[in-house]
Amino acid sequence: MLYFIVKRYRKNIVQNLILILAFFNLLIGLLYYTNDELSDFQYNRNIFERVPADSKYVSDPFEDEMNLDFFPQRMETSDLDNHVGYECSYMEHGEESVKRYVYISDYLRAFRYPLERGRWIENNEEIVIGGDHSSQYELGDSYYIGSQYIGKIVGDLGKEYRFMLLNVSGEDLNYDDIFTSLSEDIFVTNNKQLLDLCQMEVSSRAIMVDSCGYEELLKQGFGVEKNQDFRKMQEGKYENKTTRENKIMIVFLILATVFTSFYLLYLYCCKNITELGVMREQGYCDYELTIYLIVPVLIDIMVSYIGVCIYSLKTFGNDIANNNLYVILLLIVIVSIVCVFALIQNTMKRKGKRQ
Repeated sequence: MLYFIVKRYRKNIVQNLILILAFFNLLIGLLYYTNDELSDFQYNRNIFERVPADSKYVSDPFEDEMNLDFFPQRMETSDLDNHVGYECSYMEHGEESVKRYVYISDYLRAFRYPLERGRWIENNEEIVIGGDHSSQYELGDSYYIGSQYIGKIVGDLGKEYRFMLLNVSGEDLNYDDIFTSLSEDIFVTNNKQLLDLCQMEVSSRAIMVDSCGYEELLKQGFGVEKNQDFRKMQEGKYENKTTRENKIMIVFLILATVFTSFYLLYLYCCKNITELGVMREQGYCDYELTIYLIVPVLIDIMVSYIGVCIYSLKTFGNDIANNNLYVILLLIVIVSIVCVFALIQNTMKRKGKRQ
């Protein structure tokens, strides 16, 4: 049987090359499509699902405020921590690295970001890291500044990530404008101790507010008129799609891939039906005939898959591994093979009955 399989593969080398090219293009198309869709799905699931419906991005709210150092205390004493989103940050410029400590208010804690591992902050003694810290710390590690305990690391943004720093203002902003691409070291926490330990500064370019916070700040004389509904910003790369639409798109893509493979191999089976009939007369059973047809095609699929892996590593790098797209591609190929195996066996049985 092995001799016949090798002979068939060598005999139909042109046909095999065509199948390899067909599968390669199919998988590359799948790779590009799912990489974009899964990225959108992940960002939408983490950032948009849990944002309050009336959330507003307010530009330049502090035009008339001379001193922002007391803004956190002002929010706390006004009981607005759960209605006004602001951040404080501190940067330490060193010769080899940049460290960014970011304190986020209770309101901003609801904006959950896509993480490479772990989970988002849930209380004021938890930390999310990013940049080179991804390889320097493990989930569950305790973090100190000097001898002062800050919190436990519960999430990791990854070495390269996108983060909404409130350092952009203007009109007609979109999601591309406000989600900054970063690769620097970052610590994000809800621990108010950072405000004193690091002498942090409140971001003066923008804040986030809900309807209650908007009304209260307006009464206090803040310039909150220049705002945009966060969910209705101009559509950028991170446009607000619904989770349901993404799931439907992925399901249809998987079905399309399976049935495309199904169709290609069905034609392959029909083209060789005469030769299979001769082999049946020589004593080969349906199972052996199925293996005879499917093994060369499995080789074609694996060659295509290896080619896609090599190509994607150079093109996408770590993004593929982070999104587990290799696993998705492999699962789809396995499902396709199972379907084709069943079809070929059924075809051989029908052919035998007709004979």
